[in-house]
Amino acid sequence: MQAVKNAFIIGHSYGEGGISTAINKQKAKCTPRMELPLIGATSVTCDDEDNAHKLCKDGGIRSAYPVIKIEQTLRVFFADNFTGVAAAQEKLGLTGKGIKVGVLDNGIDYHHPAFGNCFKTHGCRIQFGFDFIGDGTPENPQPDSDPFEPCDGHGTHVAGIIAADDPIKHFTGVAPKATLGIYRISNCDAGTSNDIIIAAMQQAKNDGMDIINLSIGHDFASWPEDPLAVAASKLSDSGIAVCVAASNQGDVGLFSLGSPDSGRNVITVGSVENSKSFYFFLISSASPSRKIIYATTRVTLFFGLSGPLPFKPTSDQPLTPNDACNGVTGDFTGFLALIARGGCSFTQKLDNAAAAGAVGVIFYNNNPDQPDRIDVATTPIPSAFISEKDGLLLLQQYNQNPDHVTLTFPNHTITVEVQTAAQPLNSSGMGPTFELDLKPDFLAPGGHIFSTFPIALGSYATLSGTSMAAAYMSGTVALFLQARGKTDPKRVRDIFQTTSRPLLMKNLEQESLGMIHSTAKQGGGLINAFNAVKSELLITPGKLALNDTPHFNGTASFKIENHSKNTKNYLLFHKPAASVRGFFGGFLVPLANTFFDPFYSKVEINPSSISLAPGKSIRINLRITPPAQLDPQEFGVYSGFIVIKNADKSSKGHKNTDRNDRGNRNYKDDIDGMDGIDDIDSRGHKNTGRNNKGHKRISRYHKRNLFDSNKNSFEFPEQFDKNHKHTNGNHKHTNGKHTNGNHKHTNGKHTNGNPKHTNGNHKHNDRSNDGKNDGNNDRSNDGKIRGNNDGKIDGNHKHNKGTDENDKNKGFNDDKKVFLAANGIDLRDNDPNEEFSVPYLGLKGDLSTFPVLGLDPATNSPFIVDNINGNQFFGENETVTFNFVGNDFPTLVYTMILGSPLVQGILVIANTDKVVGTIFQMEYVRRNDFFGGDVSFFDWNGTVLMDNSTMPKQVPDGSYQIILEALHIFGDPNNPNDFMKWRSPIIVVDSTSPSDATSNVTKNVNNVTSATKNAPFSKNVAPATKSVPLVNNVTNGSMGRKEAVAID
Repeated sequence: MQAVKNAFIIGHSYGEGGISTAINKQKAKCTPRMELPLIGATSVTCDDEDNAHKLCKDGGIRSAYPVIKIEQTLRVFFADNFTGVAAAQEKLGLTGKGIKVGVLDNGIDYHHPAFGNCFKTHGCRIQFGFDFIGDGTPENPQPDSDPFEPCDGHGTHVAGIIAADDPIKHFTGVAPKATLGIYRISNCDAGTSNDIIIAAMQQAKNDGMDIINLSIGHDFASWPEDPLAVAASKLSDSGIAVCVAASNQGDVGLFSLGSPDSGRNVITVGSVENSKSFYFFLISSASPSRKIIYATTRVTLFFGLSGPLPFKPTSDQPLTPNDACNGVTGDFTGFLALIARGGCSFTQKLDNAAAAGAVGVIFYNNNPDQPDRIDVATTPIPSAFISEKDGLLLLQQYNQNPDHVTLTFPNHTITVEVQTAAQPLNSSGMGPTFELDLKPDFLAPGGHIFSTFPIALGSYATLSGTSMAAAYMSGTVALFLQARGKTDPKRVRDIFQTTSRPLLMKNLEQESLGMIHSTAKQGGGLINAFNAVKSELLITPGKLALNDTPHFNGTASFKIENHSKNTKNYLLFHKPAASVRGFFGGFLVPLANTFFDPFYSKVEINPSSISLAPGKSIRINLRITPPAQLDPQEFGVYSGFIVIKNADKSSKGHKNTDRNDRGNRNYKDDIDGMDGIDDIDSRGHKNTGRNNKGHKRISRYHKRNLFDSNKNSFEFPEQFDKNHKHTNGNHKHTNGKHTNGNHKHTNGKHTNGNPKHTNGNHKHNDRSNDGKNDGNNDRSNDGKIRGNNDGKIDGNHKHNKGTDENDKNKGFNDDKKVFLAANGIDLRDNDPNEEFSVPYLGLKGDLSTFPVLGLDPATNSPFIVDNINGNQFFGENETVTFNFVGNDFPTLVYTMILGSPLVQGILVIANTDKVVGTIFQMEYVRRNDFFGGDVSFFDWNGTVLMDNSTMPKQVPDGSYQIILEALHIFGDPNNPNDFMKWRSPIIVVDSTSPSDATSNVTKNVNNVTSATKNAPFSKNVAPATKSVPLVNNVTNGSMGRKEAVAID
C-alpha cells in the first residue's frame, strides 16, 4: 500500500463542488479529483506538498487525509443447508426479487450466462453500474460507463454468489432474482484508492441500492474513524444495509480486523468453511481407478494440459528438503516434474523446472492438509498442487516403474467433503476492534465457495475468503428484505446476530473440545436465514460490548420485544465461550501461539424466565463478573452468550451454566446442537471434558500433535471423509521467551502547542521467535491510512459502556413492516425449538496501559536508517550526519503493536527538551503484523512544522533528536503521561557534508556500537507523505481482502 502522490481527501465546510473556493482563496495549485459528499469531503491533486499546505491554511478546511492506493486481493452452495438459505428459498419461496444489491469490486463479466449476457438493457439482471477507474490507475483514474472485467474474476465471483442464475449450468446464487448494480473500483493491475471507493458508495446510494457489498478493505486499521468506515456507516444510517468482509488476517490473532469492517453500523462478516468443494482431478496410469484431486491458482480450475503426459520427480527421495530450490538436475523436456513442497517459493521451484524443460509441475504437500490454491507468478508452464499422501503414491509408482507412468487430466470435477465444515477459517479476521466493539458480527460461508468466473478464465471457479462470506451475506439479506420489507439495517443486523448459532471449537476429527468459539472470532455465530426471516422476537442491542475493566461497571442489559400474536415463554441462561489470551511478553502473538482457555464469566440474569404478551417488551438486566483466572496484565478477552430459549422445550442441563470453578464438567449438556448442523459428537463422546486431562489450554487452532495421539476410532457421519485429516498449513513457531521490558517515562509539559518531552528509554530483551510462517496463508501486510473524519482527536472516547446506540433508535418499533411478510409469505408459527442468543465480549485489564508502540525483536527498539548504506542506529547517544541531498536522509522505522489514536514525531535540540517543531502527525494509526515482518516507517526530508504554521520549514544545520510518541488507546492527547515515547539517536544536519552524489568520502558516524551494524534495511514501498498537517503511516505490503493461499 502506498499513498497516491500529492493527492488528499480534504474535509471542508463549503459543500459539494465548493472546494474550488478554498483553492482560489489560498492560490493553491490543486485540482479536484472526486466529490465525496457522503463524508463531506473532496479529493484533490496538488502540484506538490507545499500547495497542499497552502490549501490546508483555509479556515473552511477541517481535515486532510492522503488518498491511499489499495491493491485489491481476495478478501456455492452446499452451505445453504446449514445456513437456512435452502429452507428460506424452498419453504418460503424467497429469491431476492425486488431487492437491489450494489457490488463494489473490480467489475463483472456480464456476458456470462449467469448474468444474462447483457448490461442495463430491458429485462437484464444488471440494471445499474459504472466504472470509476476505467483503463487508468488510482493516481489517474479514467472513469467510463462500462464495468466489464475479464482478467481477475474476483468481482464476477462475488456477484455470482449473490445473484447468479445460470439457465445452462443451472447454477444459482443466494438471491437469484435480485437486481444488481456493478460499480467497478479496481482494474486488473493497478488496484484502487479510498476516494474512488467512497465515490462509488455515493453512486450506489444515488442509484437506490438496498444493499451494498464491500469485499475489500485495508487490514489492521481497526478504527471506526477511518474514512472508509465512516462512509460505510453513513450509508447504513441512510437505510442501506452494508455487508463488509472482515479481514483475512485472522492468523495474526486478536485485533486483526481493518476498515471498513470496523465501521460501527456496518454488517461485518467473517467466514466459515463450506461442507463440500469441487475439485478437478488427475489419473495415474499406474492406478487408473484412483482420482487424485488437485488445486491450481484457484481451488477449482483446470490444469490446462489434458495428457497423457509422463512425469518424473526432481528427487527420488520422499519429501526432500528444499526440493528444486537450487535448480533441477537432469533433462525434463516433455515431462511433468513432481516436486515436494517446502524450502522456497512455488514460483522459484516452477521457474527451475521450466528451465530444465518441464512442460508442467505437480507439487505435493509436506503435511496432511487438503490441497488448496497456490500463489505462483505468471509462468510459461502450468502447475498443480496435490496432497502429501497422493504425492508419495506417485513417487512410489515412478520409482517402481521409472519413465513409464503417465498422468491424464480429465476436464471434469468431483465433489469432495470439507472436513472442517461450518468451522471458522483460521484466516477469518479476529476482533475486537481497537475501541473494543464486538466484531465480526457473525459468520457466513466463505471457504471453498464455487461461483461464477469470467468466461475467458473458465466460467466457474472455487475461491475462499471473507470476500465470499460477505457476498453470501448480501444475498441472504436480500432474501430477508424481500420477506420482511425494507427497514433499518442496524435492526437487520440485530435479528441475524441473535438468530445465528454459536459454534463449538472442534479438533481435526470434528470432535468437540468442550468450548464455544470466542465471540471475538465468531461474533453471534453462523447465520441462519430461515430463523432470521421467521423470527418474531426483536432483541436490542443484538450484541453487548463490555469494554475494558476500568470502563465497565459490571452491568449490561438488552430489551426483548414480542411482535407475534401469541404470548411467548422463555428461559434465559448463560453459555460461556472460551477466553482468549494473545498478549505475552509485550507483544500480540499470532493465532498459532494464542491460548483458548475454559475461563468463564459469572453472569446473573434478571429475570431468568419471562412470559411476554403480544406487543409487549421487557428489559433483561445482567450482572457480569469477568473470569477470575484471567490476569489483567495479559489483557485477556472473555465472552459468551445469553441464550433465550423457548420454555416449552425441556430445560434439562441448564441449571448451572457458570462453570468457572468446575472446568468443563458436563459442559456438553449445554452445547449440544449449537452448531446448527448435524451433531457429529453424539456417538461415543458423552464426555467432552477430555480437555480437563492436560488440554485445558488450547494453544492453537487445529494443532496436529495436540489431538491425534492414541484416540479410539471415530465413526464419521456420511458427509465427512474419515480418511482425511485437515490442518491449516505448516505454521512453525518457536516458543519464545518474552520479557515485558522497562518502559520508563517522565512527565512532560505541553504549553501553547509546544510539547516538552523528556527522555523515554525503552529497554527490551530479545525474543527467540523467528516469526516464520510456512503455511497456506500468505499474509499481505498492507500499509493502511488512518484518519479522523473531522480532523480532531478525541482522546477521551470510551466505546460501548455496556449499552448500544441501537437501544436509542426511535421510530423503529413503530415500523411494522419489519415484522410483516411481503408477497403473502406466512412467517407466523410457534416453533418449540425457538432459540435466540445475545453475544457479549469484554477485556480484562486496562487497555489504556497496553503498550501500543513495540520493539522489533531483531533490533530491540525503533531505529534510524541511514539510506546511503542501510546502517541502523538505535541508541540516543549515537550520532549520524545527513545533508539531505539525494538519498542522504534518515528513515525512522518503528512497530505498532496495537493501533494508536495519535502517533507523532517531535523534533528537539539534541540532548535537550527544546522543541523545534513537528515532523509528522498521524491520527488513528493501524497496528503492524509484528511477527509477519510488517513495520511502519517515515522518511524525514529535513522539514518541520513550527509553532502554529501550516507550512513546513527546513531546519538549519545543527544537532537534533526525534521524540517518537504514540498515544495509548483511550488516552488523553493533552496528558504527556498517556504517551509511549522513544528518543532517537542524534541526527546532525550538515548541508556542507559530502553526499553519495558528490563524494565517496565515508559519512560521519560517531559512537557506533557493534550492535548498530545490522543488515541494511530495505523498504519495498514508497515512503509516507511528509510534513502534511495530517498524514498516515504507510508500511510494506498490499491491501485488500486477501484469499487464503499457499506461497511456498
